[in-house]
Amino acid sequence: MGYKKELCPVAENFYHREISIPIYPSMKDEDVRFVIEKVKQVFNELAKT
Repeated sequence: MGYKKELCPVAENFYHREISIPIYPSMKDEDVRFVIEKVKQVFNELAKT
């Protein structure tokens, strides 16, 4: 679309820091638990650094 880097620095900064997790109404409890466990693992790893 012709956009160049640093055209929207605030949005780009947010993009690099945000996380997106899967969540939707028809998710099974097992899938919810899986996502929660993976998010916890990521944050535990980040806390080590």
